[in-house]
Amino acid sequence: MRVWPIFKKEMGLYFTSPVAYVVITMFLLVVGYFFYSIFVFFSMASMQAAMNPMMARELNVTDGVMRPLFSNISVIMLLLMPMLTMRLFSEERKSGTIELLLTYPVRDGAVLITGVGHARRDRGVPAHLARHIPDAKIASLAFLEVDPAATKPADYAARFGGEPLPFDYVWFTPKIDDADPCEKFKQARAIQQ
Repeated sequence: MRVWPIFKKEMGLYFTSPVAYVVITMFLLVVGYFFYSIFVFFSMASMQAAMNPMMARELNVTDGVMRPLFSNISVIMLLLMPMLTMRLFSEERKSGTIELLLTYPVRDGAVLITGVGHARRDRGVPAHLARHIPDAKIASLAFLEVDPAATKPADYAARFGGEPLPFDYVWFTPKIDDADPCEKFKQARAIQQ
């Protein structure tokens, strides 16, 4: 069974009742308010930038309007999604079909994001999934910081207890600065005093 029939059924139920129209209207009103207020702020800043050429260089629509708008939309969606799903769960429980939905094997794929230790093929989540669902296709990806001293894969494998690396794929990332950012402020304050 695929997810598409369930999706069609739920969308049909939403749009035959006023729930979808109320939620869409609320969403559009709130997003419209945020867009208006962000755009008014951006237009005032652009008028000020017309008098100050140095400020005009830093002003663009993407950073001034779109980025704040979409960050607000993500928070709004974070609040609206539980409102929609709570209704679904209560209807399924009331009709007695929630047990079927929770136990029926609907698999279209999934992505699990874990820490490096849990992504190990030998003893992490992929090992447990392979034990419980033998026919599942599982790929493990680890993000590892580049170590200048490590020049071969065996050097990285030593960190995890031997050869080979316990991941299907490895994505090497640049080493991050582990320095405490508050230390810089403390040092600057000490110099001022």
